[in-house]
Amino acid sequence: MDFSYRTFDLEAYSETESLHDENNEESGFSWKLDIDPLLLMTPGTIYLSVKSEDKPIGYAIFYLHTHPHFQKLVACQDVMYIHPEYRKGSIGIKFIKYIEESMKGLGAEGIFQTSSAKKDLSKLFGRLGYEPVETVYFKEI
Repeated sequence: MDFSYRTFDLEAYSETESLHDENNEESGFSWKLDIDPLLLMTPGTIYLSVKSEDKPIGYAIFYLHTHPHFQKLVACQDVMYIHPEYRKGSIGIKFIKYIEESMKGLGAEGIFQTSSAKKDLSKLFGRLGYEPVETVYFKEI
């Protein structure tokens, strides 16, 4: 497996574009994924990817910012996805650990991860030392 990270750019977006629809379909979210890569090209937006034999099999987007309540630099997940064929074994755990190391290396003191209600990762996050802090709900209005 090959892990990498960089500031988000159009090349980063196009590299994993084929995975975006799969992620959206699997999540069951009612809105169609319609990413405007230009909106993601803001300071502090970090794109991470995982490849197998030079083929993209997963990606994540995180935002680095100073948390307004704690005045500490934190990393907040926007999206994290691994293609279903590659979820067996330890790829997902290795990717999460790579994300943690990368965010820490960029100065983050904490990391917020999210878990889809359709694909609940709370047990995995718990095993990796994460604590539940909020439950998020959505309603289209």
